[in-house]
Amino acid sequence: MSEYRDISFNPELLKIEHFKHYPQMIPFVGKKYKDTRLLIIAESHYLPPKTKDFDPEKFFADWYDYGKNPIPETWNDKNNGLVYLKKQVDSFNSENYENKEYPKENYYCWVDYTWTAKIIAAIDWNNGGHRIYKVLRTSLNDVLKNNIANLEDCAFMNFFQRPAKESGKSIQHDKDDIKVAGDTLQAVCEILKPAKIFFVSSRAYEAFWAYINNKENQLKWDGAKNSCNAIQMIGSFNNAIIGHSSHPGCLWWNRKSKNYTKKKDGDNKTGKEAFEYFISDGFLF
Repeated sequence: MSEYRDISFNPELLKIEHFKHYPQMIPFVGKKYKDTRLLIIAESHYLPPKTKDFDPEKFFADWYDYGKNPIPETWNDKNNGLVYLKKQVDSFNSENYENKEYPKENYYCWVDYTWTAKIIAAIDWNNGGHRIYKVLRTSLNDVLKNNIANLEDCAFMNFFQRPAKESGKSIQHDKDDIKVAGDTLQAVCEILKPAKIFFVSSRAYEAFWAYINNKENQLKWDGAKNSCNAIQMIGSFNNAIIGHSSHPGCLWWNRKSKNYTKKKDGDNKTGKEAFEYFISDGFLF
C-alpha cells in the first residue's frame, strides 16, 4: 500500500484543543486534497462492546473532562501515554501499516476504534465492511475520474467528537457534543481551508445548524434554515460551500428526498445524486 495521505497538516491539527487529548481523531487528509479542497463529514466513531476490562458507560463519564483523559499515564511502559500516542499518530504511515488491532478484550482497543486514518488504512477494499468509505470512493471515481485507490481526493472526519456507544447506532448527542463538534470543525477549517464541505449524515448536519444558530453573522443562504439548496458560509468555515445528504450506508442513499442538496428549484435527488452533483464541476448553488 502506498502512502495516500497528506500529513503536512498534522502538526497544526494536533494543536486543536480536542485533538490535544484525542490525537487519533484528527481528520484523514488525502494526498490530492489540495486539488479539490473537499471535506467530507460523517457522524461519529463508535466504541467497542463492553468487556470485563472495558465499560463504555463508565468510559463516557469524563469524555470532555480533559483533566481526566482516559489515556493512562503509563502505556506500553512509556512515561506519558498521551505523549506516546501523539507520536504514534504523527509517525503513522499507511504504507507500512499492518492491520494489527488491539484485542477486543484489551482496554486500549478503543483507541483503534477512534483512529480515523488507521481505520481507513485497514479497509479491505475487495471485501465487505466499511461500506461508507467504499461507496464514497466509487462516487469520487465516477465523478472526478481520478481512479483513486483510497480516498486521496478528499479530507474526511466525523462531526461528533465523542464516539457512539454502539456500532451501527447513531450517537445520542447533547449540547456539549454540539459545542465541541462545532468548535473543532471550525478550527479544522481554519487549517485545511476547504472550498466545499459535504455532510453525509443528516444528524450531523442538523447538529451543525444547531451550533450555527448560536453564532452571528457567519452565514448567508438563499431560503430557510433547512433549505436543500447549498449554503455559502461567510466569515467562518473558510467561506466554504456546504451541502448534505444521507449516510451512504442507509436506504436513502438510493432514494430521492427533497431535503438533500440540489440545484435551486431542481428535482429531488437521492443521497448519491446529491453528493455527486455537489462534487461535480457543473455544480451550481
